[in-house]
Amino acid sequence: MGRFGETLGTLGRLFRGQAPGQLIIQLTDRCNARCPQCGMRVLNRFQRTRLDNAYVKRLLDAGARQGMRMVSFTGGEPLLFRDDLIELITYAGEVGFRYIRTGTNGFLFRNHQDPRFDDRVKSLAEALAATPLRNIWFSVDSAEPAIHDAMPGFPGVLSGIAKALPIFIAHGLYPSANVALNRTL
Repeated sequence: MGRFGETLGTLGRLFRGQAPGQLIIQLTDRCNARCPQCGMRVLNRFQRTRLDNAYVKRLLDAGARQGMRMVSFTGGEPLLFRDDLIELITYAGEVGFRYIRTGTNGFLFRNHQDPRFDDRVKSLAEALAATPLRNIWFSVDSAEPAIHDAMPGFPGVLSGIAKALPIFIAHGLYPSANVALNRTL
């Protein structure tokens, strides 16, 4: 079925009162990056919020009852709440979501020269691999390391992401790039 047919199928499901197939949960608008194209960047001053785990679980329950099988946990930066994110990913799998994904601006992959870097990344990969999560995206703002790293304000992060990718792959996680189209590309 082509893209047009898929679109018609989605519209048909909506008209029959069926929900779309993917639930997107913006867990938080808190972010520690400075990306100039993003309204949630740390430099924007506004009251930051975060969804309560119990509320997110009710959203997941409702989505699962509607037949949704895909969920994305977004932000802000969802990995600022690593333990809660892991709990929610696990719960999503328990209630029937088959395709679960999340992403990061890569802040955890700074300081890739630190001797503990591999252990830190391995610990995160193991924790995520123990859940039903199978896709994690990394924000990429430029193929040029200096330009990319300047966007979020994390020196060395693109090199750290490159170093972390094989670790995620070895743990059965499928990394992808979330590319922001901006002036730096």
